[in-house]
Amino acid sequence: MVYVLFSIILFLVLIKKKVLLSSLIEDRWSDKRVSLAGGMVFFIIVSFYILFHHELDESIYIIILFSTAIFILGLIDDVFTLNAKDKFLWQLLIVYCFVRVLLHGIKGIDDKWILFLLFTLGAVNSINMIDNMNGICGLTMLPILCSFTLIIPEFKQFFFILIGVLTFFLFFNLKGKIFMGDSGSHYLGLILAGFACYYSSNHFDIRAMIGIVLLFGASFLDTGYVVVRRTLNKNPFWIGDKNHLSHIIARSFDGDILYSNVFFFIASLIFNLIGVKILL
Repeated sequence: MVYVLFSIILFLVLIKKKVLLSSLIEDRWSDKRVSLAGGMVFFIIVSFYILFHHELDESIYIIILFSTAIFILGLIDDVFTLNAKDKFLWQLLIVYCFVRVLLHGIKGIDDKWILFLLFTLGAVNSINMIDNMNGICGLTMLPILCSFTLIIPEFKQFFFILIGVLTFFLFFNLKGKIFMGDSGSHYLGLILAGFACYYSSNHFDIRAMIGIVLLFGASFLDTGYVVVRRTLNKNPFWIGDKNHLSHIIARSFDGDILYSNVFFFIASLIFNLIGVKILL
């Protein structure tokens, strides 16, 4: 109940102060003002889900708790634009605490926390970095959520709710009406990475690790390309630009982002089909 009240109060304060209603995203494909309230929508929906489901597994509470922490970090970044290094240090602290709490007491796994830490940091930042063009992030995450309904069926109701909300969000996002912002991409990024860690902690072997990484293959592909390219060009890889794979594809078709959306959706779908095949 406290969690829900917190989310509602936060939402009302932001609306009253007109925060996130219209912001310029400089490193996006289109330099125009859009609403960054998408993350807040997901945050509130999850809050009400928790309110009406009292007997949830302890793991889901852990995932949501630390997702909330990183949501607030993303929200602060949306409003005040944090220094990239400072933001990363806070990400590292939140993810470290999350991994240690999630794995605590799991025999044979808790001493391998560094692997979970690296994966979670990579997954959260890859989801955040791929959120650079309308539709890309949501279309990349949809196959991941669908895969989770198959490999983690005990939480499929929760995943179906997120799929529904994400589909609704995409209807407006593809029209450029609303954007996730750092709050949304960080929040959903840690939720997805959190459930991936939950699965891996119960099925810890090479096969499971490969399968889980493949589920995030599309976002890892873009992030890997960006990091390598910026490093080779001696540019800081954490500074945003318009040279992601999505940007390159769009420019190849006279700026039409439809082709980028189709490419990443199909890429994510293929990666997830392979990943699920390995995991099942």
